[in-house]
Amino acid sequence: MQKILVLGGYGVFGRRICERLSRLPNIEIIVAGRSLEKADTFSKTLRTSGCAISALEINIHDVKADDLKRLGIFALINASGPYHEQDYRLAEISWDRFCHDL
Repeated sequence: MQKILVLGGYGVFGRRICERLSRLPNIEIIVAGRSLEKADTFSKTLRTSGCAISALEINIHDVKADDLKRLGIFALINASGPYHEQDYRLAEISWDRFCHDL
């Protein structure tokens, strides 16, 4: 089962992404954001879909490569905003974690 971490998963864009992903078989969606309560409340609405759903409290500014490795993340979707206040650190961590030299 492949795990997909959706940062900002209970926000406007994150909800839409999670709702569509929840239709896919053999994945686990991790709804993540700064509020575990909001992530958990929203994730419960998706649990009827059949795929695995969990909630995680995490701030995008605190994400580390080891977190992604420990969680066994297959893919990361950043739906948290506002994007103009973010730097490239999360993208660089993701690149290091998910991209491999050929």
